[in-house]
Amino acid sequence: MKNWLDNYAPEDVKFEVQEAAPTDLEVGEDDRAYLTALAGALPAEWEGEALQSAIFQTAKDLEFPPRDAFRLLYRLFIAKDAGPKLGPFLTTLERDFVLTRLQEGVK
Repeated sequence: MKNWLDNYAPEDVKFEVQEAAPTDLEVGEDDRAYLTALAGALPAEWEGEALQSAIFQTAKDLEFPPRDAFRLLYRLFIAKDAGPKLGPFLTTLERDFVLTRLQEGVK
């Protein structure tokens, strides 16, 4: 698998979870409101589809474009504009890590 990723995989499928929140990410008021609301809406059941639903529903509730929500979250976690299906991907990370990163994105 590593050989395929290193030598053959297209760039759009390569990503790495950032160890620290990006310092160059421009976060506006709407972005902060979304991240704060999503942090409060993280499902107790740490399951991909539940988290995917929370991501969409939070955006809908705030009238925040889902495209902007996903782009913001991808940038916050993997420093790219797109990536794997977000809900299931984020559940591969520790819930506390995700919550902390969302809170760091608000600062």
